[in-house]
Amino acid sequence: MIFAPTSSSQIAFLKTNIPIYSFGDTSFSQINGYYPEFSNLFSFSNWESELIEKRALTKAKVKIFASEWAANHVIKNYNIPKGKTFVVPFGANLLSENLPEFNEKKLNDTICRLLFLGVDWHRKGGNIAYETLIYLNIKGIETELVVVGCQPPVTHPKMKVIPFLNKNNPSDYQKFISIFQQTHFLLMPARAECAGIVYAEASAFFVPSLACNTGGVASLIEDGVNGFMLDMEATAQDYAAIIEDYFMDKNRYRTFALKAHNKYKNELNWEHWANQLLKIIRETLKK
Repeated sequence: MIFAPTSSSQIAFLKTNIPIYSFGDTSFSQINGYYPEFSNLFSFSNWESELIEKRALTKAKVKIFASEWAANHVIKNYNIPKGKTFVVPFGANLLSENLPEFNEKKLNDTICRLLFLGVDWHRKGGNIAYETLIYLNIKGIETELVVVGCQPPVTHPKMKVIPFLNKNNPSDYQKFISIFQQTHFLLMPARAECAGIVYAEASAFFVPSLACNTGGVASLIEDGVNGFMLDMEATAQDYAAIIEDYFMDKNRYRTFALKAHNKYKNELNWEHWANQLLKIIRETLKK
């Protein structure tokens, strides 16, 4: 078999009798106009990209996606049979054997620590995260926001910015772990998101995620288990209300954090992903 992750252009014109198993988190017609960088394309680019996508989906024996959102789209819009389309969510890009235990000291914190982790401030909803920081502090809940991965267009005395961390660098990876150990909530209200491995990583570190219910996020966040998804119209006050409810009730927060980690252990890890993938391959390869 040939396993082809995010490889539409590589397999579209591939001449082979070997069964192809494709894996991805979206398809062209779904992301076209959804992400800013896939908007306002030339008509020829639209035509060419759609041609490649259709040929690749037809060429693949089995299509595996990271979310129900992506899988349902190809079934409906590319007429792909349900029996040839499967969903296996992403795992966390972490060294699972080195993950720390739950940081009980966080329960005694008087400062609520939020984390925004992404390279695209605007698409990831950075402005809402920033407004949530301001609102919580005005309300009397001392709050700090750590931004990792980008340089925001705004500043605040309670906001710390780390423009880049390389998890392949041991010292950066330890800093990454240290940040998560101190974080109470991952705040990522993305305006567009195909899946979001960061939600799996947050769960691994006992950190609940607050996100927007868009794209494939629902395949990684289970409401009340490892986070909450809010509507696109949700305001900073809406996000702040959830943060306040859990941060002010330490026992409730601890239960929430432990459930998030269990979600990681049971579902959002690459070992589980691999086992699910092998199961699909064994069941379909012989057909």
